[in-house]
Amino acid sequence: MSKKICLILEPLNFSKSVINDLSKDYLVKLGRLNLKKIEYEKVEVVFSRLNFILNKEFLFPYTNLKYIISPATGESHVDFNYLNLKKIIFISLKGHTNFLNSITPTSEITIWHILSLSRKILAYSTINKVNYEKQWHRNNYIGEDLYGEKIGIIGLGRLGSMIGKILLGFSSKIYFYDINCEIKHKNFERLELDELLSICKIISIHVPHTKRTNNLIRSKELNLMKDNGILINTSRGGIVNEIDIYKHLLNKKEFRAGLDVFEYEHNPNPETLSNLNKLKDFSEKNPLRLSLTPHLGGASINAMERTEEYCYKIFKKNYLQ
Repeated sequence: MSKKICLILEPLNFSKSVINDLSKDYLVKLGRLNLKKIEYEKVEVVFSRLNFILNKEFLFPYTNLKYIISPATGESHVDFNYLNLKKIIFISLKGHTNFLNSITPTSEITIWHILSLSRKILAYSTINKVNYEKQWHRNNYIGEDLYGEKIGIIGLGRLGSMIGKILLGFSSKIYFYDINCEIKHKNFERLELDELLSICKIISIHVPHTKRTNNLIRSKELNLMKDNGILINTSRGGIVNEIDIYKHLLNKKEFRAGLDVFEYEHNPNPETLSNLNKLKDFSEKNPLRLSLTPHLGGASINAMERTEEYCYKIFKKNYLQ
């Protein structure tokens, strides 16, 4: 009898140790292009990061799929109604707090966005250097440091706490808002959302994308922020209304934003693609005011390998016989 198949949807830089271990029990296929149609029914395990929408249309061909392993915490790309209907087990990093405390890349990309916008690093490092005196000169790119700056964190979970701790190293003043009223922190001051948006120059968002947080930041909330404020979102697309922030950037000439996540990722359609393209165009023309990255938050080679290995251990311990 031929082996059942484990399909790794995003094989680039995938953990070699996991591939080797999986190969003992499965025929491992690296990417959908290496999978023949006649093999679809043999797929028992799918390894997926965040590049695919795991819904009925995508999963339907895999008629004997039993497990989806996602080495991430986000779930907005997953159709759990379909998974429950087909009794497909979903394994992810959600809730594995002790392990996740050692995964730092998203906090790093958040700090990068803050520094890129406050210190004008991105534009300074990429602008045409041909005419040094008129363009590539320090006097044109003197930014603002973070000493004593009021920074607001929306969502004081694992990442919010991690980023706040890092920013304390810059001697910033850290404030936070969280829907959980019981959360407290000895070094951060708790505020209600409207007050947080009003008094803090820099706002960084660290909440999951849910019905409650969808469009959490719209025109109303943006208008509460300082005219020269900075908004960072490295959580999930859909939390910040992209049309509203685009219009806000057009109207408030000193306002800045750093975005690593976009609604198009988990809700691809002509409207969300158009919104993304508007932001890309604005960023290209205004690199000092809008920094964009293609969901690089958790995408470091060593972190991806470690999360893949951790999820595989969960699968092996609990389901692999």
